[in-house]
Amino acid sequence: MPDGLVTEIQIQLSSFSELLGDGGYKLHKNLIKVKKADNEEFIEDIFPRTSCFESCGKPHFGKHISFIPDFVCSDWQFCDCAQSQNDYCAFLDHFMEWCRRYPEKCDANKLVELLTAVATNDFQKYRRDVGYHICLHKLYKTKCILREKESDENLSRLSLDRALEISERVCASGMVSWEKDGTSSMLDRAPERQLDILTNTAVFQAEKNDWSAAASTYESVLLRCEQNLPLYHPLTIVTLLDLSASLLSTNHAENITKASLLIHRANQRLSYFLGEQMQEFRYKLLSGREETVSTHRAGFNVEWLYAFASRLICLRNRNMARILGMDHPTVLLLDCFIGDALSVLATREDICAPLPTNNSSPP
Repeated sequence: MPDGLVTEIQIQLSSFSELLGDGGYKLHKNLIKVKKADNEEFIEDIFPRTSCFESCGKPHFGKHISFIPDFVCSDWQFCDCAQSQNDYCAFLDHFMEWCRRYPEKCDANKLVELLTAVATNDFQKYRRDVGYHICLHKLYKTKCILREKESDENLSRLSLDRALEISERVCASGMVSWEKDGTSSMLDRAPERQLDILTNTAVFQAEKNDWSAAASTYESVLLRCEQNLPLYHPLTIVTLLDLSASLLSTNHAENITKASLLIHRANQRLSYFLGEQMQEFRYKLLSGREETVSTHRAGFNVEWLYAFASRLICLRNRNMARILGMDHPTVLLLDCFIGDALSVLATREDICAPLPTNNSSPP
């Protein structure tokens, strides 16, 4: 166990002192040992609590959470679940949903404080890792929801600002490493990393009902998408829809026209992309060739269409859609876009089926 981890947990959690009792405990700097003065039975329970959180390690952001524990169980079972999933951020989303449904079954403040203590300890080792800043953002945002303190809100916003600064600096030309503080992760150099950070910032502002700030942030996201990604990229199209939804939520009359133009732009770009694919399909159907020949600059590749449709489906479950509600017009419009992409993909499967030879009889 790293030095000072137990001390940090004890400082941040007042409830821990109640569990340990009036007898107190002694912390040893070089020994992994917690002694209970009066109740020796608690020693067996304190080890899994601390060591399990310590071994959670570096959080990952792509693993799906498939198990949610019953929070009537003890804290160490909660720690064990977080360790097995190895994903702070996704786990917190499910945890907060559970707390909203069954507030009487869990001590949310205590468990989130435990996660924050361990994440802060890990953060000291990886100060240049964007993933840890995003993790801290979600932790402080969860604490802000539970305690409604302005300090947690400021720390959550500061974590995102710092993550964006790191991502922009590692993407700068000639940037190799950080002076006197290790190297940066190669994943943080991806252009999508900055878009993800800004999107989290816009979602955080929308949760605070600051729709004007959210719209301003989405404008920055849209500019970055159009500079670094194709105009028909799923993330670009979804950003257009989210920006229009933010403008509509400001309740300003002048923003209604802007929102309608953004929706029209998203619809037009999707129709251009899918129209190109359909032209390739028709060319093969009329020519009778087994392999398509590109007829425009945008070369056809069926893997593109598969990736396009699957990415749209993934973006359907984004955080902004949860805030807007599944019955929001822009969310329903994205469902229509997904249906259009899947219909073109199904048409491709029918047209690109093996063609019968001249000697074979028609079915």
